[in-house]
Amino acid sequence: MIGTSSTTTGTQHAVLWDREGAATDLGTVPSDTDSYGGFITDGGLMVGVSVLNGRRTAVLWR
Repeated sequence: MIGTSSTTTGTQHAVLWDREGAATDLGTVPSDTDSYGGFITDGGLMVGVSVLNGRRTAVLWR
């Protein structure tokens, strides 16, 4: 499952949860502050956005 979680610094990061419930922080594009997980394709690619001051960059995590 992919989604978003708050970090200890108060930002939001895209997160991938495995079947046991362990979370992996997917991070952001360098210099961005937040990221949001959107969906996982049938091929297992994770799609979302990385954000800085309202500017959004599409992200594809593998």
